[in-house]
Amino acid sequence: MGIDKEDSSELQKAVCLINTLAFWTAVLVMTVGYFLFLLTGAVLVLSAVLLEVLAFSGVIMLNRYRKHRLAARFILLIHCALAIYFGTILGNVMQPELLTVVWMAIFLLAFFIGGGYFFYGSRNVKYLGLLLSMIVFVVLQLNDYYRMITPVYIRPEYLNIGKISCCIGMMALMYFVSICIINQNDAFKAENRQLLARLEAANEAKTVWVNEYSHEIRIPLNTLIGMAQIIHSNIDKIADKEIIRDIEELNKAGLLAREIINNILDMAKIEAGKDDPRMEAVQLKDILNRSMSMNRYMTQVKGITIGIDYDHHIPRYILTDQIFLQKIINNLVSNALKFSPDGTGVLITVAILKGCIHFTIRNTGSISPEKVTCMIEAFESERNKTFSGTGLGLSIARKLVEKLGGSLKIQSRDNFVFVSFDIPLQAGIRTAEEKEIGLIRDRLFEGLKVLIMEDDAIFQRVYQRWCDRVGLACLIVNNGIEGIEALQTFTPDFIICDDHMPRMMGTDVLKAIRNMPDKAGIPVFMVTADAFGIGGDRFMKEGAAIQLAKPLRIDDLNAMVLQYVPVNPLKES
Repeated sequence: MGIDKEDSSELQKAVCLINTLAFWTAVLVMTVGYFLFLLTGAVLVLSAVLLEVLAFSGVIMLNRYRKHRLAARFILLIHCALAIYFGTILGNVMQPELLTVVWMAIFLLAFFIGGGYFFYGSRNVKYLGLLLSMIVFVVLQLNDYYRMITPVYIRPEYLNIGKISCCIGMMALMYFVSICIINQNDAFKAENRQLLARLEAANEAKTVWVNEYSHEIRIPLNTLIGMAQIIHSNIDKIADKEIIRDIEELNKAGLLAREIINNILDMAKIEAGKDDPRMEAVQLKDILNRSMSMNRYMTQVKGITIGIDYDHHIPRYILTDQIFLQKIINNLVSNALKFSPDGTGVLITVAILKGCIHFTIRNTGSISPEKVTCMIEAFESERNKTFSGTGLGLSIARKLVEKLGGSLKIQSRDNFVFVSFDIPLQAGIRTAEEKEIGLIRDRLFEGLKVLIMEDDAIFQRVYQRWCDRVGLACLIVNNGIEGIEALQTFTPDFIICDDHMPRMMGTDVLKAIRNMPDKAGIPVFMVTADAFGIGGDRFMKEGAAIQLAKPLRIDDLNAMVLQYVPVNPLKES
């Protein structure tokens, strides 16, 4: 009674609970109360029973007329009055040793009712129930001590029967309360399981969407950035300053778009738990040099110098996750460059501190104390007239630092911003020496051959322009089948292979190459637009030398060739 289809499920449950409690308490009062009336013959007992039944009926009627809050408070007052009244007039039956039981029954009942009434959105009802329970207890104790109200007389031979009747009544109420609590708890558990299942399904759907979105957006972005970088590399051949400025803006916008999408996808991978560190021996100087190369364009545009203060006591090889550390340093250096005034400098300090490698990136600028506290939260970002972003860079860096076992903090003082982080210092051992990554010059890779498997015609042109610039002899094919056929007569120094291609996927190409005895040792660079394939090891398990993410940076390609392909030393000098 008192509910309709428009009411919320919580309100319906609360009303049903109150009505059920009122009905069965009225039945209990009639049964036990009438039995006690037969034992005592006291009109006080019978009149109280009739009043209680009418009162509980009134609770149901209040709900019937949708006076839910009033019904909630009224039934609480009725229970308190019932406890006080019968606790005083049946004092001969309710011996002092039973007062504790009465108190517990009233307390738990009031507390449960208060919890049930919380469905109505009123926290005051819960506190009122607890207060009234205490009042009942105090009143019963005082009456037992001072005998302010004289209990009705019960013949000695009926005293035990009366005690048993009262105990049965209280146990029945406690049983009802316990069953309701258990049922409510079970309902909450079932609801939580359903919510968790829906949340997991939604998270999985988000992951699938991000993955598909990544692949679709990275393909055109790959072409845009590739062409912009190729055009920019020939900017010295253009005389028109306006065109040069337009090309620089195009390149800058492409790199910013790449950073934004990479940050969003990095955060999605972290939240999905798909990015765990893989510890290996890496050369820290190489990571720093690669970061300088990746951010060279920004330093040229803004006229910013980057200085490195490097502690040479740091072991040549350290044990860490190379991809994580590269992302951390790239994000922090990129942020420092973006928000530094033109013509200033950025200083990177790397030192040993308390058994850790301590990094500090300092740039000119200031952040308000209030902003510093929330800068490392997701989607929090400072903005300037030139650059803006998602605000994910620092948040991603912090999460990756924590995955490596370190911590990150930001400080602003003396017109400088300091972003510092620590990672554990663990020396690594590397048997094969790697080539130092230096500046890229025209025709550096002259004499080398590359096989490129790429189905996108526009990016085939990007690859062709890059090969012409660095002096690579290249053979470009449209898919993996053509690539395997080409390897029968063509032996490249390295291979670049796209992941998603018609007729044969990149992983299948890798397996086929590794099964060719005379070609198995050729380094294969896998290129993927799959958000959750980037940074993982599925290509590495199939024998890839490295995997690169679309959209590609030409500097990344150059760095990977220097690192994994034997370059003619005469060309490096």
